[in-house]
Formats: sequence, structure tokens, C-alpha cells
Amino acid sequence: MILISIFMLLLTACTNMLIPDIQNYKSVHLNGNGWIQIPNQNYNCTNDLRVFDDNFTFEIYFSGDNKNTNSAGTIFSLTGKQTENFKDSNCNGELDENEIDSNEDGTLDIEVNDEFVVLAVQNDPTVNNLLSFYINDIENEILFEDKNFNSEDEFHLLQITSNGDSIFFYIDRDKILSLKADIMIQGSDLLIGARGNQHDVSNPWSGYIDEVRLWNDILSDEIMDMHFESSDKLINTMQDSSLCNLVGLWTFNYEEEKIEINDEKCNEAENLYYNICAFEICEYPLNATLYTFPGLEVKYSRKGF
Repeated sequence: MILISIFMLLLTACTNMLIPDIQNYKSVHLNGNGWIQIPNQNYNCTNDLRVFDDNFTFEIYFSGDNKNTNSAGTIFSLTGKQTENFKDSNCNGELDENEIDSNEDGTLDIEVNDEFVVLAVQNDPTVNNLLSFYINDIENEILFEDKNFNSEDEFHLLQITSNGDSIFFYIDRDKILSLKADIMIQGSDLLIGARGNQHDVSNPWSGYIDEVRLWNDILSDEIMDMHFESSDKLINTMQDSSLCNLVGLWTFNYEEEKIEINDEKCNEAENLYYNICAFEICEYPLNATLYTFPGLEVKYSRKGF
């Protein structure tokens, strides 16, 4: 009887050893076939994508792939709003006394130009170490040493911050561009992996997107460094108030491939040991959708940063 028990124990142990360790996906492989669209939710004038209009930090982990293409791929884009900036403090959609009127004409302009690129980053398929940074439809090309943005084996962290007066771009924690700029994106959808708007999409990204985050404040250098240095990225044990400024979090750490990409910022809020934030932003999820071009498909991947 004892021998039988030992045999069954060994058999069970060996069986467990043969069970594969199924890990969640880490990224989505767009491969030039699709994009992720985060619509302007328009809950109210202070709790939607207009957080890009003032102080913000935007983070995206990405890599390219070896797919041959003749067009530049877009890591992300915001397009459409070509008008003066103002602070609609009373949320009535009109310019009132004490609100900002940048050209001092006393009126609120609502011009929309679907080709106007407010903010975007693209690669160059023919030059693997070049990125183009767009601010208010002006392109800034930058060459990088020792980087290959068309390689699936090189993941990078793109971080963009704004203090309401200037925009700062970082790649792998190196500040590579800063420009004075006043951007206006109220009403714009955020596209990950393509350039476009609600009606027209072009320049799809060929590569992997690991994680995307949006904050309504400028993160400290220490936290931005941690996001680059840590393989866990947004660390669950981060218990300081910086997490209170998390507006949108889109990961691809799913067990199954999904079309609906939910905003997971409230999942992180639940990981806090103490209730240090008034997480009313949980009432305003910025959920996204994964789209593909007709007849094509997008696959998830276990590649990651």
C-alpha cells in the first residue's frame, strides 16, 4: 500500500511538471493591420481626454517589427483640432470673462481640420533609427544612435510631458526634444498605432504596443526613471499619491485576445494599501477598441518591454 501511494505521488508530481505554465499576453502585435482607438468620452469638460490640454504625462512602451512597408508607421496620434486654446472653466463651451483667449479676438473658434496633426510620433521604414515628432502639424525629425525602431527585439519607452507651455519628449529616459507649444485637442480621439480621426485612418504601426498610460500631471523624474528601469512597469506596490493622477491605463495582459481594451486604472487603485486618493476618476473610464483593416487581423503577443 505504501509503494502504491509513493507511485501515485510521483505520478502526480510528474503530471504537474508536464502542465505548461500559461502566461498572460504582454503586448498587441499590430503588424500594420490595425489600431487602438480611445474615443473622447466627453463625460464633462474636465474629465475626458482634454487632460492633454494642460499638464500631462503620456507613456507608451513599443517596438517595431521587420515587416517591409513603404509608409511611415504612427506610434500614436491626436488630430483634428486647429483653433485657439482656452480654459472653459464653467464648462459652457463658450469663451467667457477671465478665460484664456490666445489671439485676443474675443470669440471661440471651433475650426476642425481632420488633417491637422496636433500631436504624433512616427517612424521611417527606410531609416531604422529615425523618429518624427509632430506638434501642431510641424514635423521634427531626430536620428538616434544605437537604436533600431524597426526591430521586434528592441522595446522602447516613449514619454511625453507638458507643463501647459512646453512639450518634452523622452525616449528611454533621454530627453530628446523640447518645444514651446500650446496644444488644443478637445474632442479628439487618441489613436494608438495609426494616424487619423473618427472617420479616416492611415499610416498603421508595424510592431508591438506593450502598455499605454495617461496622467493628468507631470510625473517626477524618479517615477519616470522607475517606469523605465522596472520590468514590472506600473508597480503594484507604488503607494504614493502619484497614482492619484493616473487618468488612463491600457494594458494587454489578458488570458485571451480581446477587442475591447478596458481602462484599467481602477484596478491599480484597488491595489493600494491605503485609501490615499479620492478615486472619482474611476467614474470616468477611457475604454478603447481594437480595430483591424478589412480582411486583416491583429494578434496578441507575449513579447514585452
